[in-house]
Amino acid sequence: MKNARALLEELMRRVMPPRGVAITLREVPSNGPDDPNWDSSAGPMDLIRNQRFGEQVAELRKSDRLIDWSGVKGQPGHRRVALWASELK
Repeated sequence: MKNARALLEELMRRVMPPRGVAITLREVPSNGPDDPNWDSSAGPMDLIRNQRFGEQVAELRKSDRLIDWSGVKGQPGHRRVALWASELK
């Protein structure tokens, strides 16, 4: 099971958002093993990157339905983590 930060970094590498745009992962309740425990959003991007973002999120929600939120600060069930393109190593 991937942790939230690793999944976010993978999503950032796949989408390659422009500088100044953040992608966020948010913890959501899971209603079973086939229901993801995360959702993602991004700042404004051009049409091609926005489409790529949607496709990659859909793919990752199938391959990595449940992620480990234990390394993210905050109250369980309400955690989120964001990453700016300039922060990606």
